[in-house]
This record gives sequence, structure tokens and C-alpha cells, in this order.
Amino acid sequence: MCVLQIVEKRLGKELHHISEQTLELARRYIGLKTGIHMKVKSDCRKISKFIQEATGHRLSESTLYRIFIQNTTDSKPYLHTLDIIAKFCGFENWQDIEKRVTNRLRAVIIDDEKPARENLSAILTNFFPEVSVLGMAGSVTKGSELIKETNPHLVFLDVELGRHTGFDLLKKVGHRPFETIFVTAYRDYAADAFRTNAADYLLKPIDIDQLGEALHRVRTRLTYRL
Repeated sequence: MCVLQIVEKRLGKELHHISEQTLELARRYIGLKTGIHMKVKSDCRKISKFIQEATGHRLSESTLYRIFIQNTTDSKPYLHTLDIIAKFCGFENWQDIEKRVTNRLRAVIIDDEKPARENLSAILTNFFPEVSVLGMAGSVTKGSELIKETNPHLVFLDVELGRHTGFDLLKKVGHRPFETIFVTAYRDYAADAFRTNAADYLLKPIDIDQLGEALHRVRTRLTYRL
């Protein structure tokens, strides 16, 4: 008996079958090409990271690997297996996870002071759970690498980064499909920040209401980008 049948027997009903459109969206999110069967451990690593970012649940790569390997009786194992994973995470079906992902903001934090990075991350977790912090960095070099690796919607960026600045980072990155919120202790750079088309310029210590307004502005700007 495959995993699908075990889960359906436990639930007493058939699992919802997701649409091909939803399936393709899921594939794009996890960086897989159409038609690839998710039996490779590297693919399961991507799925594991995606699930954690979207839902906060941690499913190990080995668990996902076993699920996909066992569920091979169907000619399109994606259609069943993604729903099974959603069930394990406490969701009705994969579309519920998709909705959660499309409503989330993927963000990175770039600040040369570790306490400042951790403080902003904690504020976002406690007050704005719809923002997923994909990573943090403390320099221009590591920050640009993090942006390239994670492809975020939003970059929280300090102005002074050691011997360099946040403006140096933006120049290094070049084309910017993301929005930027500067978070800094310095008032003097606001005009320069808005010349880079930044969504907002927040002063430390962070005001929660102002951060909420900045995030709303980011969502609006991202909508107009589509």
C-alpha cells in the first residue's frame, strides 16, 4: 500500500488533486523543471526549505525522500504527493500552502551589527509573521551573495556597512527586482536613499507602526511591478 492510500484510508476520503497550474507554480517556487520526478535528495532539500519558509514546519529531507519514493504508483506522483506533504503540515491541501506563500514577503537583512540584525528579525517574527527572513548578512560582499542566492522581495539595508555603504551594495547588485527599506541610525542619508528609489527610510530604534506602514508600501509597490 502506497503512502497515498495509507493517508486516504486514515482520512476516510480521497485527497484533493491540485491543478496543473498550481503544480507549475509549486515547481517554480522550489526551482524544479517540469516533468522531473522528485526522487533526488537535492530536490527534497529544496522542498524542505520551501516548506519551512512557507509554513514554519520542518520536514527533514530523509522524510520527504521516503514519501516520494513510496508514492510511485501514480504516473504523476506530484499530484498526490504535494497534497500528502500538506496534510503532514496540518493543511487541507497544497493550495493552502500556495496561498500562504503568495501572501508572504521574502526578506533579507543586511546590517554590519549582529544585535541590530537579530533585533529586526525578532520584531518581524513577533509583529509581522507574514514576512519570512531568508537570511542575514553583515557586509556588502556577503549581502550581495545572499540577495543573489535567495531572490528576496525585500531587502532591509543599513547605510554604513563597515568600510562600505548600502549604496555600494545596491551598485554591486545592479538590477533590483526587490524593494529596499533602509534601516539606520543616521538621518543624513535619507535623500540619497530615496534617490535609489527605496520604499522607505527608517531610523533606529525601529518604530513598529512605521515599520508596518513601510511594509504596506512595499506590498503596494510589488503589486504594481507585476
